[in-house]
Formats: sequence, C-alpha cells, structure tokens
Amino acid sequence: MSDSSPRESKARPRPFWRGLAFRGSAALGIGIAVVMLAAGWFHVARHGADLDGLVVASARRWTETIKRSTRDAMLLNQADMLTRILQDIGEQEEIDRIRVYDHDGRLRRSTDPEEIRNLENGGPHGEAPAIGESFLTDPFDARVLAISVPIENEAACAACHSDQAERSHLGTLEARFSLATVDRILAASERELGFDVLITVVIAALVVSLLFWRLVLAPVHRLTEAADRVAAGDFSARMPIESSDEMGELARHWNEMVDELDAAHRELKALNEDLEARVEGKTRELHEAYRRMIMVEKM
Repeated sequence: MSDSSPRESKARPRPFWRGLAFRGSAALGIGIAVVMLAAGWFHVARHGADLDGLVVASARRWTETIKRSTRDAMLLNQADMLTRILQDIGEQEEIDRIRVYDHDGRLRRSTDPEEIRNLENGGPHGEAPAIGESFLTDPFDARVLAISVPIENEAACAACHSDQAERSHLGTLEARFSLATVDRILAASERELGFDVLITVVIAALVVSLLFWRLVLAPVHRLTEAADRVAAGDFSARMPIESSDEMGELARHWNEMVDELDAAHRELKALNEDLEARVEGKTRELHEAYRRMIMVEKM
C-alpha cells in the first residue's frame, strides 16, 4: 500500500466583494460615514441656530438705535425730519425697510418706495405686526428678519397725545433686516464644513479599515492559508500567537488542533506502514509455501 499523497485544495476563487475584507471595510466605512455625517449635520444646524441668535441680538440693537434716533423728531412732531432720518438709516445695505405704525395699528411711515406711494395716494394702511421678532421670506425667497418694538408713551408725548395718556405705547416701530449676507456666510460655512466632514470620513474610514485588516482580517487570512495547507496534507502549518486576545486564543487552539491532527496522522501512517509490512511478509510466506508445494509435486 502506497503512502497517501497530499491533496490539493480545490476551493473556487470568490469575487472580492464577497470577501470578509471588502464587506468588513465597507460596513465600517458606511458606519463611520453615517455617524460623521449625522454629527456634521447636527453641527451645521447648531451653527445656523447660533448664527441666527447672534443676528437677532444685533437686529434688536439696531432697532433700538433707530427708535432712539427718531425719538426727538417724534417728540417735536417733525414729520419731515422723521422721514429723512428713516430714509438715511434705511439706505443701509442690511436694512430691508423700516415702518412706523400709529396706536391704531395703521402704517404711517415707511422706507419702501412702493409703500410710500401707496400712503401718498391714500391706499390701505396695513396692520401693525406683533411685538417681537420673526423670520420671513420676501418675494424672491430670501430670508428677512422682522423686529417690532413699541414706541412708549412718555410724559413728553402729552403735548401732542394728551388724549392718549392711558396708553402704555403710542405706536410700533418695525425694522426688517435682509439676511442675504448671513445666509451666504452660512452657506459657505456649510460647504466648508461638508468638505471637512467628507475628508474626515475618508481618513477615518481608511484608518479604521487598516486597523480592521491588521487586527482581524490579517489573522483570519493567515488562518485560511494554514487551513488550506492542512487540507492539502501539510500538517506543519502553524499560526503565530501575536496577542493574548481572542485572535491569539484562536491561534493557540488552532495550533493545538493541528498538533493533534499531526499526531493522529503520524499514528495512522505508522499503522499503515506496519500493516503493509505484515502484508508483504505474509505475501512472501505464501509465495515461499507455494514454491515448495510446486517443487514437491514435481518430485
């Protein structure tokens, strides 16, 4: 009986996308991308909210400054002076328009040319907005911040508004601020942040993939090669024990299993060799007995 010849592995090659390396790296990359993009989106939303808060605070200060700038003209009942002040301030790029409403909520002054013509022609006077701030959209879908503050009824106002002494305020001042510049800055910041997040995701995915390969896939690849060698009859295949974690424990168990397989293979081989020797001995004895029997018959 001849020695058993090594068996060659007949494992069919599989597409790379079905391998553990590709699937593991892809899963890690996608997971990191989702987490980073979610964090980036949250950061952008938080940044936008903080920027809107700063804009509101600045717009409130602007509106109070406008109210103080027009106070003397209102106390002196100087309509032309009030109009000039409002027009001068309204020419600022950040200001969309300024409106003044009386105590009945009717529009009395505006820096918008169309509304000025409407007032001069006796058109509708509109309605005073609620006190506070609100984000609006103009006809061109651009954001506008509207700030409305009350015009207080001071003691000095009694000269012209003696019949309104019981009122706490005599009108409303509304200032609308264009947020086009703020939105451009925010959009640029979002693009930069998106680019930074993308670069971070790519780098993080590469680093994690390399670590995943080094810590998990490389040992699994070595184990696969060792299994192929054992399947081909090479029982000297051993796994290096490089750590004390699960992969190191797996390598140790693998080496113990291969040692047992090697010992069993050697024992089986020795039994086969002993059996072959016995068979050969018996065969020789039979041949010798047959030869003697032939010789006896010839005599």
